Amino acid sequence: MTSLKQLTFNNIIFNAAAKIISVVFLGVASIILARTLLPSDYGIVGFAMIFVNFLSQFNDLGFSSAVVQRKELDDRALYTGFTFRLGLGVFLYLVALAGSGASMWFIDNEAVADVIKVSALSFLISSISFVPTALLKRELSYKKISIANMSYSMTNSLLAIVLALTGFKYWSIVLANLCAGIVMVV
Repeated sequence: MTSLKQLTFNNIIFNAAAKIISVVFLGVASIILARTLLPSDYGIVGFAMIFVNFLSQFNDLGFSSAVVQRKELDDRALYTGFTFRLGLGVFLYLVALAGSGASMWFIDNEAVADVIKVSALSFLISSISFVPTALLKRELSYKKISIANMSYSMTNSLLAIVLALTGFKYWSIVLANLCAGIVMVV
């Protein structure tokens, strides 16, 4: 069995390599998308993401830390954590649905409300990955987490480019984000 020091070193090296690959993919995608999409497309997505990202601050509430730090972890604790996290994801999704109409007060564009509704599905997707991710953190399996994050970045980048080039406009960013989230769960 490898020592904690060796495991930590390997995790750091692998995580750094995965981050570099992710940054390269996202950087190239950003350049291509900037040349393909209109500023108004970015405005629609940006405004919607302000709202969704604000809500995402409440998406964990310490459940992940509780699973990682708990001394004795049994199926009941995992089930309870998953249930609470899924319930919280559903609640945040419903808040996003209800609040999406309020975006019309700030910006006169119905597309923003639609983007909020679709982007908020990420609360449900991330709820599904809660238990596996927390268990990987508990086991110090950051290599697997890095692979999932890198898969997310690569899928997001490539799919956003393909969708933008085929005329999906601002939806290319939104749909690529959701699909990449699903890939990360798998």
